[in-house]
Amino acid sequence: MSSIQVRIDLETKNRLETVSKETGLPQTLLMKNALNMYLKEKKEVISGLRKSAS
Repeated sequence: MSSIQVRIDLETKNRLETVSKETGLPQTLLMKNALNMYLKEKKEVISGLRKSAS
């Protein structure tokens, strides 16, 4: 199983730190949620493309 490398730019890192401080949620949890939302959107786009192609 290949590992997914997630690179986060400085701006996103700063935003995560701010949200983490404000909500008290750990940054890793926020990153995981953001990644899951991103992957879900990708899947929806791909399935939409498949539907329009068939």
